[in-house]
Amino acid sequence: MDALGINFVNIIIYIILFILLYLIFNRFFLKNFLKTIDKRQNEIKEGLEMKLKVDEERNTISRYKDLLLEQIKKDGRKKYDEMVILAKEQGQEVIVKAENQANQIIEKANSRLEEERKKMSEDIDTQVEFKVKKVLDEVYSKYKVKIDEAVVSEVIKNL
Repeated sequence: MDALGINFVNIIIYIILFILLYLIFNRFFLKNFLKTIDKRQNEIKEGLEMKLKVDEERNTISRYKDLLLEQIKKDGRKKYDEMVILAKEQGQEVIVKAENQANQIIEKANSRLEEERKKMSEDIDTQVEFKVKKVLDEVYSKYKVKIDEAVVSEVIKNL
């Protein structure tokens, strides 16, 4: 087998060295190495469990947030509708008040106008009466003799 390049002594030495290396490695390093691997595996498992819990909590919080937002939207819409109704009612009240005030102002203005008309009518009547009297006085004084004769003759006829 030497012609093939195989040396049995070397193979046996390699096998013995491999067994010794395995025993030393098993004795000193394998336990610590396995402990480290188990510890790391447990940490990974705990991390995955924690991730699942966090995902669950995040989903719960997200659902709660969505419910709160929906409730806030409903409440906001309800408040908005209430405010619109209240604004319409107050608007109607303001309109009614304004109409009442306008009617009162119109009534006062109409009564003032009526008073002014009456006063002007009285003033005009007084002025007309005064002017007519004045004109009649002038006419009478100018035509006194003729009017007296006509009145006397009228009176005589009636008797």
